[in-house]
Amino acid sequence: MGKLLRLRQISLCLFALWGVVSLSGMEVAPDLRKIDPLALVSEEPAIVAAQTRVAGVRERKPLPVFVHLRSGNQVFPGKIRSLGGEAVKVHARLYTGAIPRDAARYISLWPEVAYIEADRLAYPMLDFSGPAISADAVHQGLPAWPSPFDNGVTGAGVFVGVVDSGLSGAHPDFHTAGQETPLRVPHTYVSPQLPVSQSDPLADEEGHGTHVTGIAAGNGFASSGTYTGMAPDADILIGKTSFSTIDIVNAVSDLLTFAGNTPVAVNLSLGSPMGPHDGTSAFESGIDSLAAGPPGSKRIVAVSAGNERDKDEHFQATLPPFGVTTAPVTFAGLLSTTTEFWADGDDGYTVTATMGSETVSVPSGSSGSSAGGVISVSNAVSRPPNGATLISVFFLPVSSGGTASIRLQRTRNGGSGKVDAYIDGFDGAFSTSTETGTITEPANGSNVLAVGSFNTKTFDPNTHVWNPAPQGISSFSSLGPTRDGRTKPDLTAPGSFLFSARSFEASFNPIELAPNDNYVILQGTSMATPHVTGIAALVWQTNPALTGSQMRDRLRRTADPPT
Repeated sequence: MGKLLRLRQISLCLFALWGVVSLSGMEVAPDLRKIDPLALVSEEPAIVAAQTRVAGVRERKPLPVFVHLRSGNQVFPGKIRSLGGEAVKVHARLYTGAIPRDAARYISLWPEVAYIEADRLAYPMLDFSGPAISADAVHQGLPAWPSPFDNGVTGAGVFVGVVDSGLSGAHPDFHTAGQETPLRVPHTYVSPQLPVSQSDPLADEEGHGTHVTGIAAGNGFASSGTYTGMAPDADILIGKTSFSTIDIVNAVSDLLTFAGNTPVAVNLSLGSPMGPHDGTSAFESGIDSLAAGPPGSKRIVAVSAGNERDKDEHFQATLPPFGVTTAPVTFAGLLSTTTEFWADGDDGYTVTATMGSETVSVPSGSSGSSAGGVISVSNAVSRPPNGATLISVFFLPVSSGGTASIRLQRTRNGGSGKVDAYIDGFDGAFSTSTETGTITEPANGSNVLAVGSFNTKTFDPNTHVWNPAPQGISSFSSLGPTRDGRTKPDLTAPGSFLFSARSFEASFNPIELAPNDNYVILQGTSMATPHVTGIAALVWQTNPALTGSQMRDRLRRTADPPT
C-alpha cells in the first residue's frame, strides 16, 4: 500500500513539475513521434474540427486513448491513475484508457510508452438467404448437413455475442417461445459513454443491432418461422456501444470474459474506413488479440468487411524516386474531412495541400497549417507502431461539393514508393480511386473473420417484387487485399435485401418494412456477418471441442469463395 502511495505521489509531483516548468517558459519538448496527431491538443480550426468529427473527443474530458507499450509493464495502470486517468489492459502491450486532456505530451516521455493513439468513431456497415447457405436444412436435421441431434442443430448451448446498437428486448424472436416467455439474453454490456436516455441495452434506438441479432440468432416466432435466424436457440450476449473504437474493444472483451470456456461467436457489424489497414492500429490489434484468445479458447469474432467498394475512399499510387502524385478530393458536405496517407517508413514526402485560395506546403517531419487554419498537415511527425510514414491532412470545407488537392513529392527514396490514402466516404471522396484495398477496420486483422456480401435477391421497383438473384459479390462489398498484401475478405455470406427483426424503439422508412411489421429489410456486409456468426454457433453445437482457431479454419475452407 505504501509503495502504491509513493508511486502516486511521485507521479503527481513529476506531472506538476512538468506543468510548472512549462509555465515558467522553459521548453519541455514532448516526443511527438509517440503521439497520434488527433491525440494532441490544438487550436488549429481544421484539427479541432477533425478531433470532433473523427475522434469525437473535443469536448470529452478526460481524453480517451489507446496506449501501446514497448513491453508488458505492471505498474503502468497505476501511473495513469496517479494522473487522474484510467487504463484497462487489452493485452500486455495495449491498454484502453483516458488521460487528462494535455497529458499525452507528458506520457510520451515515459520510456515504456511506444505510441499514444486517439479514440476514433466506427459506424454500422431472410427468406432467400437461409436456403442459400443451407441453414434451413440444418434446422431440420436434413442430410445436407448431418447432425447427431434428432431435432436438428439450432445453436443450443452456445453463446452468440453482438456488439452494436443494442437489442429490442421486447421482440418475441429473442424470447424462448414468444414475448411473454424468458428473454434469451443472460448478459449485457452498456457503454459508459452513452447518455442516460440510451443506456438500456435492451432498447435499440437505431435498429441496427436488433436486425443483426435477428439474422444471427432470432427464432422467427413473430413470423411463424418465416424469418428465422441462423442459430435460433443460442443464448445471446449484447454489448450496447457508443461506436467509439475504445468502447468497441471494451465491449468485446466484456462479452468474451462472461462467456468464459463456453463456445462463443461475437459479431461486429461495424467498422471504420480510416487507419493503416494492416492489423496494426490499436483498434485492429486489440480486436485481433481478443479474437485469438489464450491457447485452446473457443471463440471467434466475425467482422463486416465493409461497404466501401463503390465509395471512392481509397487512393493508391506508386511513385518513382523524386516522383510526384496528386490526390484530388471532393467534399461531401461542410463537416471536417480527414485524409490519411500511409507509405513505406523509409520514404519521405513534401506535402502541398490546396483548397480554394488556401494552401500549405509541409516537408517530411513537420506540421503546418494554411493562413486561415482551414487546412492542417501532419507530415510524418508521429511514428505509429507499424513504422510507416503517416501523413494526415485535415480540411475544414468552405462549401459542400467543393474540391481540394493533395500533392505528394517523394523526397526520401529508401522504400517502395507505394502510397495508400483513405478518406471517410461520409465526409468526402477521392476523384481518382480504386475499389481494391477497401476492407474496413478492424476486419484486416489475422485472427478475425472478415465477411463480405453476396447477392441472393433483387428488388423490382416497378412491381415491388423480390426475386432470387445469381450469387455474385455485392456491388458495395469491400474488396481486399489488406495494405500489407493479405487476402481479405475471408468469406462471403448473403448481405443484399435481408428481412430480419425490427426494433420497436427505432423508426424506419415504410418501404423497409416487411408485410409483417415485426420485421424490416436492410442490406450490407452488416447483414452478411451475422450469418457467419450464427453458423459458427451451429457448428459448435455439433462439436463443442473445436477451438476458435479450428473454427476459423473450417469456416474459411468450407465457405463460398470471397469474390
